[in-house]
Amino acid sequence: MDTELTGELFEWLLAEWAGYGNEPEKAFPNLLNADTKALTSELTETIIKAYPVKQAV
Repeated sequence: MDTELTGELFEWLLAEWAGYGNEPEKAFPNLLNADTKALTSELTETIIKAYPVKQAV
């Protein structure tokens, strides 16, 4: 596994975990105008890289 979370993605995940999913900027002010769709996409790509699907041979 060779993946890394960006700072913005990590903060967004922490805000979600802390209950600020709808207003992540309350936990992390730099997320005020964050593109949550892009962060969701980044998270999906990171998960796929971390756990590659094993293909049948």
